[in-house]
Amino acid sequence: MVFIIYGNLQFVPGRYDDWQVAYDKLDEYVFANEQDTRTYYFGVPIEYKDKISETTHMLAFEVYGKREDLYETHFNSPAMKKFLPVIPSTMTTGLDLTHYTDVSGFLDKSGKLDECGIIFDTKILCHSAAAREYVLKKLQVVSKHAGGEEKGTYTFWVLKSLDHDDEVRIFERYESFEAMQAHQRSSIIVDFWMEAKDEIKSMDGRTYVPNHKATLKMPPSTQKVAIITGAASGMGEALATHLISKDWPVTCLDLQRGTGEALAASLGPNASFFEANVADYDSQARVFQAVFEKWGRVDALCANAGIVDKSSIYVLKYKGSDVTQRQEERSSRRASVAGIYPHETYPEYNGAKAAVINFARGVAPVLKLKENILINTVLPGIVPTKIIPQEMLDAVSEDCLTPIDTIVRAYDHFLADENQQTGEALECSVQSHFIVPKQEYVNGTFSARACTVWEPLYKMMHGENSELPDAIP
Repeated sequence: MVFIIYGNLQFVPGRYDDWQVAYDKLDEYVFANEQDTRTYYFGVPIEYKDKISETTHMLAFEVYGKREDLYETHFNSPAMKKFLPVIPSTMTTGLDLTHYTDVSGFLDKSGKLDECGIIFDTKILCHSAAAREYVLKKLQVVSKHAGGEEKGTYTFWVLKSLDHDDEVRIFERYESFEAMQAHQRSSIIVDFWMEAKDEIKSMDGRTYVPNHKATLKMPPSTQKVAIITGAASGMGEALATHLISKDWPVTCLDLQRGTGEALAASLGPNASFFEANVADYDSQARVFQAVFEKWGRVDALCANAGIVDKSSIYVLKYKGSDVTQRQEERSSRRASVAGIYPHETYPEYNGAKAAVINFARGVAPVLKLKENILINTVLPGIVPTKIIPQEMLDAVSEDCLTPIDTIVRAYDHFLADENQQTGEALECSVQSHFIVPKQEYVNGTFSARACTVWEPLYKMMHGENSELPDAIP
């Protein structure tokens, strides 16, 4: 959740341009120096579309990380102190501000920060605080529809007032006037008004056009953000659905474009899909960059598909260390119980899954120390998904099958862990989870010495020291 204000700006006739010149200097300073001043956006009444300089009114929409970013940082900046003296000579009122926070919807559906053609501001007053909660719940359905079905809807952000417990505000941006009309006439909007009308005291809607002088910048999300590979079906699909239900924005990666796009559309505006091949690092890098640009963070990678890497896995400059910003990130790899128990039917599979487990355990100490990344492994048993032939499922007694829910709960175990576990493997067996013990050194110090990092060799392999406390210099 972020801190949002609306400003009701009233200008002295003929003085808008003078105000704008002063604002341009403030805007330049803000976005060079104030990281948590996220968005400055302005709407001019539609009747002034072709004569913006003559307007006497403007709607200001501003987004901050938190209240203090406005009242302690922004208002006390040197640029603001130069701007404030301009207000008495250009405006007929002071700073008329109202305060909100976001509840559902999206500021920029495409992630491309496209300029819109039309802005619509909806203000709803409800009969009570309880009535507002009902209206907000119903608007979540509208938000989901707008995020998935409406191509010309750029913004549909549902906000609740922090000043009045009966007020709801919706900030809307559309590609065109026709796109706005299509939204307003849609059956989902008609259904909303019919279901919520008894809870609503009044509604005021006003149409604006952008003044093309503002900066729209996506606020870094305060929600945790996940990327899931192999997300179009099976365990990946179940995990994506689960995390969306917990208010995680989720990016789904898969080669099945049609299925993946349909899944993302069904999950609503917080879900997106990219067709990506995990064997192509450039493809994955583009996805990570796009996710970071949209949400300002990546908290979890849930890897349901993988390949063997032939380069140094510690070269994070290529793989995206410039956007990690040292926040704690979590990576959960899916291996299999075949990685710990031999299976004569497919020894190649045994080897591959064992490699995933030891890969995670091998990189875990360095990633935690140097990049604040936690990496763990989920080991499913036999899970009844489409990839397993029905004949094989029939040959296994039903009480030996592991439901997908057990796998989802395993990911939750690591994603919600507060103890910073890393390098662990969690077996998923039927309804239960078991931490798989790490291999003991059977010959004590002598076995341990064979696997201790020798720093010169590490640097030769990876271009830098490991910095592990037990490394041999």
